[in-house]
Amino acid sequence: MRKHYDLSKVKIRHRGPLVDPKQAKVTKTIKLDLDIIGWLLKESEKRRVPYQTLINSLLKEAMDQSSVNPSEEIRKLIQEELKKTG
Repeated sequence: MRKHYDLSKVKIRHRGPLVDPKQAKVTKTIKLDLDIIGWLLKESEKRRVPYQTLINSLLKEAMDQSSVNPSEEIRKLIQEELKKTG
């Protein structure tokens, strides 16, 4: 064996793109009701975004809202109502 190898011309191959796991996209087949698909397509046209991007953003929004502590959310609503009534 040689003591020194010239590795300057070696090409490194990856099995797929190197992507931040938080930014990775996964293909998954799901079944949705026809009226939901219709609404998503209309809404995506109205917002001028691809329907898959819209689905992703709506799901992220729902995910963020569900991570809020329900008792904290109720407390905020009660405080808002108390401010309205004086």
